[in-house]
Amino acid sequence: MSTKKQAAAAPVNDQDVDMESQGEQTNNQQDMRDFQMSRPQLQVQRQEGDNTSATYSFLNEDHTLGNLLRNVIIKNKQVEFCAYSVPHPSEPVMNLRLQVHESAGDTKRVLKHGLKRIGKMSDVLLEKFENAVQKFKESQMSD
Repeated sequence: MSTKKQAAAAPVNDQDVDMESQGEQTNNQQDMRDFQMSRPQLQVQRQEGDNTSATYSFLNEDHTLGNLLRNVIIKNKQVEFCAYSVPHPSEPVMNLRLQVHESAGDTKRVLKHGLKRIGKMSDVLLEKFENAVQKFKESQMSD
């Protein structure tokens, strides 16, 4: 039988809480939010004169948009390469790397098309969800 001793957590009482440092944390968090909101929500990095490849950095986005957008864009036959990355969980940015065939023109057009498709898919999903909720409510009323 093992007899390991566990350290008991020190109880927290009102005297242990430093109200000034909590206020500083709240101010720092607000400063960070203000800084993030002042930055552009989308940044584009590409080489001069090359419209067939670009890296788009979406601020305050994560795997949710990245994975969905990559899956939608990669189905486009004009796309040679599409991948996304989230550099670190503490960084509120999602990078999308996109390369298209020269005949496709510009990556901007392909990105816009992908975002529009996601919007349409979301509208259909929302409509189906609302219909199902309405149907459920009607079935509950009839019981």
